[in-house]
Amino acid sequence: MKRLLAFLLCVSAASGLRAAEGPAVPEEGSDARGEEVGLPLFRHWGPKEHGGGVQSWAVVQDERGVLYVANNDGVLEFDGVRWRLIQTVRKTIVRSLAVDGAGRVWVGGRGEIGYLAPGEGGRTVFVSLNDRFGDEGRDLSDVFGTFVTPEGIYFQTRERLLLLGKDGVRSWKPQDSFHRAFYARGRLFVRDLGSGLLELREGRLEPIPG
Repeated sequence: MKRLLAFLLCVSAASGLRAAEGPAVPEEGSDARGEEVGLPLFRHWGPKEHGGGVQSWAVVQDERGVLYVANNDGVLEFDGVRWRLIQTVRKTIVRSLAVDGAGRVWVGGRGEIGYLAPGEGGRTVFVSLNDRFGDEGRDLSDVFGTFVTPEGIYFQTRERLLLLGKDGVRSWKPQDSFHRAFYARGRLFVRDLGSGLLELREGRLEPIPG
């Protein structure tokens, strides 16, 4: 009981000191006491500010803290102060991004697969890898999923699942059409519209039980 009374006395004294200080002019987003009123603290950048399209699809951050956004006009790079647009070879939509352990940003776009790297003058540029996949790399649709795994980098389109691994490249085709892919807890899943949810196990796409 004595501890409770002591606590209430401290609170009362602190309130009296605040009142003695006089009224403060509230800032934007705060109440009359100058405290936050629960409004979300956020900043919005529109196309006129970031220089890209009106729609974005994914966002990642490298080890330096630089943000990369998959956008309708390419990849948006943001260092906390300035935005810069990085376009792909074909200047198409970028649908997916992923960052590996070395900090390299992998890019999946409409008809394009590649990664970001320092170019002339240190400016980040897009490096295409379509040729690494032969004929399949020249006939790509939207790359909706890009995943970094111990086996390599997976890229998912509606027509195929591609792997860029240490021992070369591989590909898998759906029964009907791949919808979306997911990488969770070291396991790669992909939905086939013709046969349901599949998991890639030991190089084979197998149905999930049940």
